[in-house]
Amino acid sequence: STPPGWSPKATWYTFCMFLLKLKLWWKITTASESQAGPLLAARLEGRPFEIAMQLTTTRTDGLGGSKTFVGEDALELPSVVAVVDPHSGFETTPKQGSGIQLLIEALQAAYLIHDQDYNTEVMDAFFDYRRGNATLVEYLTGFQLVYDEAYNKAGLRLNLECKTHLLFKWSGLSGKRMADIKLHVNGDLSKFDEIYSLLMRIAKNE
Repeated sequence: STPPGWSPKATWYTFCMFLLKLKLWWKITTASESQAGPLLAARLEGRPFEIAMQLTTTRTDGLGGSKTFVGEDALELPSVVAVVDPHSGFETTPKQGSGIQLLIEALQAAYLIHDQDYNTEVMDAFFDYRRGNATLVEYLTGFQLVYDEAYNKAGLRLNLECKTHLLFKWSGLSGKRMADIKLHVNGDLSKFDEIYSLLMRIAKNE
């Protein structure tokens, strides 16, 4: 249930990488929307934590009334879907984001850098990616995530042989383990998807 944390002082751990890890966490967490905002706020340091505790939003009830939420009250708000009057077709209550969504938007407004710099960051996030102490499942999921981000946002293009080579190189697997896996595809490194699926099955079984 613990989300990744972040501090601007950690220059080696970019805001871009923090967002990527946050996406991963959101895919697997069992925390509810009301819990996620406070959980994330508690993992922030310095100015980001201050932004979280000063978070302010006003919600309408569709009846002409409204209420303002600040700090922890804003952080624990669940999202609200838009309500449309079936007779008039007008939206009586607008769509409203959850506390964690509002917090992420506030952090992005403060720390998300210019597009060109962001492109450089997402490519660095991919080429600096290593397994480290992560499980094999976490590594594989993270590898695909940082590559997709660099592919979609920065236009990074690698052929399949190169992509497979880097997947192996940064995985921390032994040479014998990698050789065994290559045997399943007759040494054809262009079969990235097949190799990735095989590694994921192995990782989940372990």
